[in-house]
Amino acid sequence: MVLDLRELFNGGCDRVGIDVQMDLSDVFLGNQPIFDGPVSIFGAITNTSGNGIISLAYSVVGCIGAKCDRCLEPFIRSFNQEYSHILLKEANQEETEYIVCADSSLDLDELVREDIFLGLPPKMLCFEDCKGLCDRCGTNWNLEECGCYAQDIDPRLEKLKDFFL
Repeated sequence: MVLDLRELFNGGCDRVGIDVQMDLSDVFLGNQPIFDGPVSIFGAITNTSGNGIISLAYSVVGCIGAKCDRCLEPFIRSFNQEYSHILLKEANQEETEYIVCADSSLDLDELVREDIFLGLPPKMLCFEDCKGLCDRCGTNWNLEECGCYAQDIDPRLEKLKDFFL
């Protein structure tokens, strides 16, 4: 969705609300879709200064559906991320982080996609303390203990176990 920001930049209005749904079913991580359904975007674009600088603040609410990188179990987790940006009509040397809207328009879909992807965790985990899988037998350590590593004791260090028992 491309937003026309001419009225905001020119001072014709002070605020424009945002309340849209965005379908991200075409976004994949590996060969799995990331999002379980559309995401909702709520926010506003506000002309606070009246001199060609407007601010954009919005929240994205949705659900991530993926396979855990440690235990390979599928999971669905809701997320709610907040973002804000400064929008300028022309490039200004004083501002360090901004988006220039030279033609007074903003592609909101592209901006939201970029913000969401930059905010995704580097590892998709079903929960933060996921124990993963045993690399010997494949047992999911979140569900049960397999005992594969309890049996391995280096015979040279076997006497040391008496100190810890």
